[in-house]
Amino acid sequence: MEKINLTELNPGGERTALILEGWATNTSLYIGLAETVAELGYRVFLPDLPGFGASPEPPEAWNCADYAAFVNRFLEDRGVERVTLIGHSHGGRVILKAIGESLLSAKTERVVLIGSAGIVREKTERQIRAAKRYRIAAKLLSVCPQLLEAYRRAKGSEDYRNASPIMRGTLVRCINEDLRQLLPNIAVPTLLLYGERDADTPPENGRLMASLIPDAGFVLVPHAGHYAHLDNPEFVNRVLRSFLLPPLTNNKTE
Repeated sequence: MEKINLTELNPGGERTALILEGWATNTSLYIGLAETVAELGYRVFLPDLPGFGASPEPPEAWNCADYAAFVNRFLEDRGVERVTLIGHSHGGRVILKAIGESLLSAKTERVVLIGSAGIVREKTERQIRAAKRYRIAAKLLSVCPQLLEAYRRAKGSEDYRNASPIMRGTLVRCINEDLRQLLPNIAVPTLLLYGERDADTPPENGRLMASLIPDAGFVLVPHAGHYAHLDNPEFVNRVLRSFLLPPLTNNKTE
């Protein structure tokens, strides 16, 4: 198992929850969320995913399936047989991949997706032209690595510019995988929370996901952007308590 930075709350909790962070974040942004879940009786695992926070990078560029495999190893190593999965942004994308392709040994009881990624929107004509210009320029500059690196830094997104070579490759592989075809396979109660001002993962993405997941509910978080759990924690925590607190009737029998 990879060595990672891990925070654990309420080790004696009767149920288990795993919180997966967003791209290039760290566990400090999710402590409040973890504390709320722990107060509901959950043992909460809050890891820095490989390449994020204080955890080392993966040995090579990963894709969504690699992160899902990591989650499976993480749960198996700790003997977790039942889990509630909570993911923000990239973490939500990993959850969708893991459950949608049945990559977890543990039984997933509930899912919470906060500003989840996973939907790739069709590019506009302007975006297509820009991507074509980028590929042509990158090919021409490939003879000079220094110029190519400078060009990529100038034209890439902030996440891309700030990432190491391995994590840039990881970013490209993950964000270009559209997971919508897996959503009908998410056969567990699912809550989707999206900030009304989220420009990174717009609310319409969440509504689309909710329409494709069989047992899903969508909640628009007022006065919040991409980090809805930080922008409006009282609202998010109230919704989480309502969704996570009721006991599962089959928890002891299966």
